[in-house]
Amino acid sequence: MVKKGQVRIGTLHEYRNADRYNEQIADAQEGRAVRFLQAERLTEIDLLAGTDAAAAFARGVITGWDSLPEGSSVKVVLEPASALEHRFDFPDQYMYCATERADFGSMKSLGYDTCVEISDAEAFFSLITSHLPSFTGRYCAKPVTYAERRVSFVDRHADHPAFIKPASYEHQREFRMMWEPATRPISPFVISVPGLGRYCRVVAEH
Repeated sequence: MVKKGQVRIGTLHEYRNADRYNEQIADAQEGRAVRFLQAERLTEIDLLAGTDAAAAFARGVITGWDSLPEGSSVKVVLEPASALEHRFDFPDQYMYCATERADFGSMKSLGYDTCVEISDAEAFFSLITSHLPSFTGRYCAKPVTYAERRVSFVDRHADHPAFIKPASYEHQREFRMMWEPATRPISPFVISVPGLGRYCRVVAEH
């Protein structure tokens, strides 16, 4: 990468493969999350006419209601301690992973032997983006949030499923860049990006 400008672009779903990657890298739930409505008591939801948050959430989970004849009425009744769940499985994306800090112990546990510092992350990822052969033009770059993937539907702070990992991975301080592919299925690939080396350097362990 430093000398030739070559980088490997991975995919979100490839890291679900526990047979290929060790337990510090593989995560079978990559890109998946659950939002739920928990009934503390007997709860009735007016699926079609309800204007509250619970009704809006239920309409996102239950299918077929939008094809009912006009004037129809549907009531959803939840028993105490029951739940309505919306499961998300985010489509595969191209992905490049980095870390926000140099941790040589974690690096070695992941099976890597070289640490490269990116001096200008914005320029680094912009240059890679300009050389990607096939993506829609939509992309996102941000740190990973370490939190539960199953959260209440009223949790306004829940992050995107592709940027959530369990707290057991928090020491990695991961930063992700993702690009939406123009077509699927997709596979990892190596790309040569001229000039990329000027934004990175090898860092030795002290």
